[in-house]
Amino acid sequence: MKKILLLLTLICNSIFANPIFEYKLGKHEKLQGTFTAELGNGKTLHLISIKNTDTKEFLLIPFLVDADKSVHKMNPGVSKELFAILSYHNNGNVTTLVSYSEKSNQLQIIDFDMVSGQNTITLTPEAYRPDNIFRLDDKTVLVHFLDKSKKVETRTIFSGSNQISGSIEIPKEQQKAFKELVAEVPQTVNQNEFVKNGSISKRKGYLQDNHLIYTFEKDEDDFGLYDFDLASTSGFTQTKINPEFSKETKEISNYVFGKKMLFLGVEKQDVKLKSFDLASGKSEGNLSFASDLNASVNSELLTEYIKNALKSAMKPTLTVNKTKSGNLALRADSVDSRNYSYNYNWWYIHWHMQQMMMMQQQQQLQLLQMQRQQQMMTRGPAQQDSDFFLLPEKSKEVKAIEFTISPDFKLATGEDELQFRNLDQGKYMEKYKTTKIEEASSGFTSNEIRVIYQDYKSKTVFIEVDML
Repeated sequence: MKKILLLLTLICNSIFANPIFEYKLGKHEKLQGTFTAELGNGKTLHLISIKNTDTKEFLLIPFLVDADKSVHKMNPGVSKELFAILSYHNNGNVTTLVSYSEKSNQLQIIDFDMVSGQNTITLTPEAYRPDNIFRLDDKTVLVHFLDKSKKVETRTIFSGSNQISGSIEIPKEQQKAFKELVAEVPQTVNQNEFVKNGSISKRKGYLQDNHLIYTFEKDEDDFGLYDFDLASTSGFTQTKINPEFSKETKEISNYVFGKKMLFLGVEKQDVKLKSFDLASGKSEGNLSFASDLNASVNSELLTEYIKNALKSAMKPTLTVNKTKSGNLALRADSVDSRNYSYNYNWWYIHWHMQQMMMMQQQQQLQLLQMQRQQQMMTRGPAQQDSDFFLLPEKSKEVKAIEFTISPDFKLATGEDELQFRNLDQGKYMEKYKTTKIEEASSGFTSNEIRVIYQDYKSKTVFIEVDML
């Protein structure tokens, strides 16, 4: 029995084998969450959000990890309100975090200088949480839809001291179409990194070349495209596209990339891909998976994909990853609409899930207290404290179809380097899904995963590095 316990201890200790830094929280400090930003050139920024129970202040403490894995603790950002991070981006030696407070209706823009270790916090009034958030390498663009006043308001943030506000008035003749578009908030589509599965929302939003491009699937033969020029102050360009799929088509997915709008249509025996020009709405080409891709997609994989995609709860998705030679790497997949969530920002998933888990734990604790009070009244046994929170159930993975086409819609062959790597981040985070740790977030360099987390028992924060 002792040998078994010793073996288990060794296994547990080897799970987290490469900590490069640790930080012990003070007696009056309570961890609220962790956050990781990828800075490029082998650097990552790891932050912990802490509440001081004495001063009631919230601290955002940054730790910069260099390419050689040396760690530098920088000066913390301090606030009377909890930091709720919406986005981050980089400009030279400055990393900017954009946070929003619903309590005071203002943005907290925190600029961290990676050289001096100093920071500045700029407070900017913002009446509502943004409807869309677009994170680019060097800026963050926030979008508000104001249905009552018939306008679109934008804020482009480079830093706290460099912000550009914009407003696009909707003329009377376009207000009906605008109202249809914003009846539900369009879902932001991230094209700044590779996202394995696409959005299944009927309304999607993209940011390309200073243009906000929105698509609205009104019907299977009626797709609206709305182009808002951020340099303009009035109106938008509207284009209607009919992909003209056959009556055999059961499900349709779409994706905007560059100057094209791509459509994926799933039939009983085939899958069709069509391309349309954004400006004119004219057809530019089409492909049949069964006949045009038979050299790279075998019939068994195609049959399996169609079978999965045509199930009642399944929805097809389409994503595009540009290659270094200018070709388009396409990925056709299908997801279970009952539990699918379009996770378009890896860093935001961790941050958001931490906040959700914290709320869930608080709710579960309240429920346990109520149950215990009832049990005390009835003199029943008490429940155990551990493992009381629930995790969302995983949906079954289905096989995707991946292939590359040239800009003129011809099947491309041979190896081609992708612009954004297809990295299964979730696989590398599996070992951190344990009750031994909490509040884990991760970032990736070219060959490493870097994780910050808190040990559940000691309440010590660790930064760990592992090879990919």
